Amino acid sequence: MELLCGHLSQEPQESNFLESAINMIILPKRGDYSEDELRLVENFLLLSLKLSDMSGNEYGKGTSCYNLGNFYRGTGKLSEALGYFFRAKRLKTDYRQQPYFLEEVAGVVFQLGKAHFAEQLFRKALSLTKEPGFIKAYIGDCLLFQGKYAEAVNIFDEFLSDGYETLEHLDEWSLKFTCLQTLLEHDYPKQQRRNITLGVRYVKEGKYDEAIEADMLNGWTWYQKGIELHAADEHIAAFVAFLMVRIVRKDFVGAWVNATMIGFSNINVEDLLMISVIKIAFYYNGQDYINMVSQTLKDSDHPDPDALLELIDKVLVKTHKTPIIIRFFNSNDQYDKFELES
Repeated sequence: MELLCGHLSQEPQESNFLESAINMIILPKRGDYSEDELRLVENFLLLSLKLSDMSGNEYGKGTSCYNLGNFYRGTGKLSEALGYFFRAKRLKTDYRQQPYFLEEVAGVVFQLGKAHFAEQLFRKALSLTKEPGFIKAYIGDCLLFQGKYAEAVNIFDEFLSDGYETLEHLDEWSLKFTCLQTLLEHDYPKQQRRNITLGVRYVKEGKYDEAIEADMLNGWTWYQKGIELHAADEHIAAFVAFLMVRIVRKDFVGAWVNATMIGFSNINVEDLLMISVIKIAFYYNGQDYINMVSQTLKDSDHPDPDALLELIDKVLVKTHKTPIIIRFFNSNDQYDKFELES
């Protein structure tokens, strides 16, 4: 990266081809880089922007800002990502009509806790694209976190019924649909004005039912209820409670492990549902999930611990890797798209 920065400084490029090529090389392994290595990549992208600015290349500046936005989005610096996305939109106005750009911005806005605004962006992206992909599912997520549970269930159902056979990771929204539909069938609210602060206060006081009445998406409440329900031998209800935790806290590996153990031991939990649990638990938690399942099996008196580990191995062999999308523009608003698998 240092050599490339030196090369760019001496011989500025007329296009962003080199920058895009470097992105193609670094993106698939970005999650494995150290802080120092990420800083080298960041410096390269910032230099590309600086050189485009010095040459007055507005098109290049817009592309560089977009690349920086995606870099910061991928490294969790959401405010910085949003700032560069907005700069890209001002410099290269055709981004406003690019569904992939609107989808990426909406994802950042959603992660920043602005579900209503994210929904509007996702809906605009959906109206512009011929390849909707997961956009409809993301709209469902936005409705969910706005407390519009029945609307979220309906759009999850619609998304899952659309027949996107080529899409991977449908399991996540299948689980969300199953959990929410089950709760609605048991008279939980179809819509709620979430009071997150009050819900947290009730949790601290041990008032879990009141916490759910204040905010049905309080993950810690569902975790505690899952423990209580399991102790009372209400295993299916406990299974759903632990899965509800993952709607709010995807990285709460303990909830995933509890759901796995209960689901595997209960004949009333469908095999397909168990497969979904394993795939999504591993997707978000990786080896930590496997290690905790193994340790829990060792600490328990499960009659056939090897059977669960064999099932997990069998499921994960087929786990799909999310492709990296690279776009090379051949004009201001036309591009060729390439998919790379990490």
